[in-house]
Amino acid sequence: MDSGKPEVATKSIAWQRILLVFALASLVIGAVFLAPVIKHEMEARQTARIKRVHAEGLIPCEQFGGVSAATDSELLAQLPARPILSITAYPSFYDSESVHLVGGDLYYVRRQHPSLEVPPRPADSRTPRVTKVSKARLSDPVASQLVKLVDSDIAHASAAWPMGLDGTTYYFETPKGCAAAWSPDADTRAGKMVGLFWSLAARASNSGLPKDKVDDAILLKTIERLQAS
Repeated sequence: MDSGKPEVATKSIAWQRILLVFALASLVIGAVFLAPVIKHEMEARQTARIKRVHAEGLIPCEQFGGVSAATDSELLAQLPARPILSITAYPSFYDSESVHLVGGDLYYVRRQHPSLEVPPRPADSRTPRVTKVSKARLSDPVASQLVKLVDSDIAHASAAWPMGLDGTTYYFETPKGCAAAWSPDADTRAGKMVGLFWSLAARASNSGLPKDKVDDAILLKTIERLQAS
């Protein structure tokens, strides 16, 4: 009577193996079909996140009547070559300040507001005078990541023109394009980009924040936080 038990056990093991193979095959097939769906959902969420962040980011330059640093002859006369990145602050009633990256050198340029000239020049010759030029050397990682960050924010610029008067307009320029900000709140994406500008200006201007507050390590961390957000 017991002679059939080994055969039954063998069949049971065989069925278990078949079920296991079937289960594994189902998992593989399911993964193949689900992977594109999951990837699409993750990409959609990432796109939505980027849009939310940049809704409070930079403004496309076509909304401004900006002056490009790449065509500013008086500015270019102060630099050894055309900059690969420029950020300029234009207050309504104060001198303009800007930083320009040429290779690994970060130049700070201060220009006098035409209305502050004493004695004033004729209106048709009021190109802002350069009153200060200084520079600092950035490490290769800081320089390269800085350009990548600004290029990315220019590409994603989608914020709207804010309401207000007598603020400060900031222009962010690279050979790939231009974007701007206007007196942004500090906790917005645009405000954080402006904060980075002032750190760079302090680094290159030899005044303002102590050097240990804007060294390469701190600048790189600031850039990486903005890239990750």
